[in-house]
Amino acid sequence: MESTIRLLILEDAPVLCDMLTDRLTGIFQDRTQNEITGRLAQFKELAFSDEFDAVIVDLNVLDANAPKVAAVLHDLPAPIQEKVIVHSSEPWSKLKGLGLCKFAIIPKAASRFELKGALKKVGAVD
Repeated sequence: MESTIRLLILEDAPVLCDMLTDRLTGIFQDRTQNEITGRLAQFKELAFSDEFDAVIVDLNVLDANAPKVAAVLHDLPAPIQEKVIVHSSEPWSKLKGLGLCKFAIIPKAASRFELKGALKKVGAVD
């Protein structure tokens, strides 16, 4: 029996949350446990208080814009940073300017294949 994959998701758009969870279910059936928040403040609390296999992050959420979210990602401890997947529609030049190239990056409309590839890159799945 395969183990449960624990994910922390920072995303404030209900449609995108549904899309992500549908794609995750399509890949892993019922093996994911998702903690979803649309607020950066709650994300920070969760990221430091619990252990997740991967962290999927939108850069523009209810209480923060891309530079604020990027700053929080850079301040996370290295073991958490290694699990970050940036889920963004921002242009590559902006992501690069925010110093986010060290993270796995997928588009907002990522396919199941792209999503699974990013999860492999951060070590959440084999």
